Amino acid sequence: MAMDKKVQEPVPPCGMHLLFEYECPNCHRATDINAPSQPGVIRCAWCGTRFPIIPVDPYVVDYFRLMTCDGRAAADPDYL
Repeated sequence: MAMDKKVQEPVPPCGMHLLFEYECPNCHRATDINAPSQPGVIRCAWCGTRFPIIPVDPYVVDYFRLMTCDGRAAADPDYL
């Protein structure tokens, strides 16, 4: 298949994910988790310690998605 050599316009965001940081109780470094909606146990990305986490409020996640039109409204207007 031939590569398209046309200059393309920049592409705006079409969605988003909210990452929440959880501090490891052992090494105190943050591990990113994608909006956990259920309580669970995660493993620290740095030291491997497993620890339980508190889930995030799904209404907060829904609010950010609604207010940014699922990330599309967050595009820098200077590029639109």
